[in-house]
Order: sequence, then C-alpha cells, then structure tokens
Amino acid sequence: MGRTRKDKLKEELAHKDYYDGWTVKGMEEELAKIEELEKKCTLEEFHQHQATWLKEWNSKYRLLDVDFETYMLMNTSLTKEEFKILIKKAYPSQTSK
Repeated sequence: MGRTRKDKLKEELAHKDYYDGWTVKGMEEELAKIEELEKKCTLEEFHQHQATWLKEWNSKYRLLDVDFETYMLMNTSLTKEEFKILIKKAYPSQTSK
C-alpha cells in the first residue's frame, strides 16, 4: 500500500526549510485537518454509518450501485485508504494480511 497524504505531509514538513511560510502553514493546516478527521471516525461511528447504510441506502440505492464504500466516501471526509484501514480494524478476521 502506498503512502497516505498524511505520511507525505509529515515527510515534507520535516524539510520545511525548502518551502515558504505560506506553504508550510497550508501543509500544517491540512495535516491538522487529517488528524482531526481520523479522530472523528471511530470504529463505533463507522458501525453507525454501516447500520444507516444497511437500513436506508442498501435497498433504496442499489440500482445506482452505491455500495458501502461509496456511501462512506460521500458522507464522510474519508479517503479510500482511510476507509480500507477502518474496514481492517472493524473486521480483522475477514481481511487477509
């Protein structure tokens, strides 16, 4: 799996001497937002979103091909990588490696 945006930002901020002040400030703000989002979507919230999707979206939007991953990406600020990490945490016995 490739590096996440968070990893890239941390690496770039380690060399912040190469960037101007505005760029560094923007990178720090983006990193703070990512870390805040990570705190927001706990496993409990993840399961709540899944229950809502099963109850309200699964049958209603099946023809639009809105699966749970698409639902989570539309209704939260998660990236695909973050979604996959949450799936692995939520269902460790069902994921390989």
